[in-house]
Formats: sequence, structure tokens, C-alpha cells
Amino acid sequence: TFCIVAGSLACNARCAWCVAGMTPKNAIEVGKAPPIDKDSFLRACRLAELNHLDTARITSKGEPTIFPEQISEYLQLLESFRFPFIEMQTNGILIARRKPVTDRHLQEWRRLGLTHICISVVSSDAERNRLNYTPREAEYIDLPRLINDLHGFGFNVRLTLIMQRGDVDSGEKLRDFLAFARKNNVEQVTALPVNKPSTSRDDSLYQAAVRSALSDEQLADIHAFANREGTVLSTLPWGAKIYDVHGQNLCLSSCLTVSPDVNESRQLIFLPPGRITTDWQYAGAILYDLPKVAMT
Repeated sequence: TFCIVAGSLACNARCAWCVAGMTPKNAIEVGKAPPIDKDSFLRACRLAELNHLDTARITSKGEPTIFPEQISEYLQLLESFRFPFIEMQTNGILIARRKPVTDRHLQEWRRLGLTHICISVVSSDAERNRLNYTPREAEYIDLPRLINDLHGFGFNVRLTLIMQRGDVDSGEKLRDFLAFARKNNVEQVTALPVNKPSTSRDDSLYQAAVRSALSDEQLADIHAFANREGTVLSTLPWGAKIYDVHGQNLCLSSCLTVSPDVNESRQLIFLPPGRITTDWQYAGAILYDLPKVAMT
């Protein structure tokens, strides 16, 4: 996957175990989104093309939809490379509320080739999602309505389920979540446990991740459920498996880069203004960085 970082560290959610807050900033700061150095970005696109990457994913160290115009800019730059799949990872809140994201943005993004909108959740229960993402607000978004809305604009929807202790932490609870996805015609579900990077720049976030992490027994129960009730469709190079579970697509995965059984890199990452790297956890995994003299 070719991962493209949009926006800044600015985020409208308050996840206690924010992965972006634990991993290196890679020159991304709070505030305005850094400008995109087009030459560096096109270099990254060409490298992705040479490595036969079929998916480009717009993501963020914060929340990408805070900066919808930058998303449009990325999509315009990607257009000539004709990636079969272009995804955007988001918490979905600003899309649901249409501020600052508007219908015009959604129509433009679809026209420019965005195929999938991937919404991060911890549960199918609105109150559990509110407590995790927007604890200072009275209500969470209407998730089924957002899914239906995005389908109306022509997008595929993937629910990115962050499995944590107390929410989806067993095979039975995953079964219930997949039933919710199936009921709402969600094309894909990616389920991944709360992850603890090997090093963290924020100890409070790291400790929250430790408290929320699933036990080995809970993970074993989840995988046993998927293997018992699902059919393995494919195994990805880093070990994630794609299942059909009663007609619902499911990927059991991990959001960090390193897999102990794989020697090859699983993704290419572009961070504005012009850094190209292969790993979220390690600041030294740089392939190219825009010289500072070029930033001034």
C-alpha cells in the first residue's frame, strides 16, 4: 500500500491510545497542513508504481478531513498514475456533519478516483464510539446513515474496527459487529487490535494502549472464530488474512508496519512536504527527504 499523509497533527477525536501520537512526528506538527512538494510526491508515486502497489491510501497523523482541499490536491496529483484503488482513512465525523467537508468535496473526490472511505470505529454501538472518539460531545454520529450516504455518492465503505478490551474483544463480539456491517451493506471490514509500538514518544498514550490491548487468549478466540466460521480467501504478505464470514468480507490485520515473519516492506509512506519512508515506527526508515534548503 502507498500511504499518503494529509493534514497535520490536528485531530477532532480524542483516542486514548492514538497511534499517531506514539509514533515519530516525521516533521508533521499541529496547525496548518504542510504544503506538498510536488516533485517529491511524484517521485513517491513513481516508486509506488515501480513496486506494483495497486492501492493508494490517504491517511493522516491527525484527521485528514480537517483539510479537505489538500485531499483534493492529492487526488489531482494521483490521477495520472491510475491506481486501481484509492482509499481514505478517517473517523468520518466531519463527513457526517458536512463541515468542513461538503457534498462538493465528496462529488469531486469520487470524480478524481477515490474508491473507498474507511471509517475507524471501536464498536457498532454509538455510545461506545462516542466515549472513545468524542467524549466531550453529547452524541456520536449516526453511523448507519453515514454509510448509506457514502454509498449514495458512489463510494465503497470499509469499517476499520479497532479491537480493544471491553469492546470487541472476543469472537462472539466480532460476530455481532460483522452482523451490523452486513445489515448496513458495508463492503469490507478490517479488524485490528490496539497496537503498542516498540517505542513511544508519549508514555501516557503508550500506557493507555497497554490497558486497552487484548490478551493472547482474547486474540486466539477471535482468530479461532474467524477460522471456524469464515473461509480464508487470501493471505497477505505480512500475515493478515482475508475471510468471507457468512458473506461479509473481513481482514484480520495490524496497523503498524513491521511483521516479524516478513523481510519485505509492506508499505511506502509519503509525508509532506517531501519525506518518503517505509515505516511508521522508526524515524530512520527514510528513502528520501526534501532538503531543508528547498523548504525555505
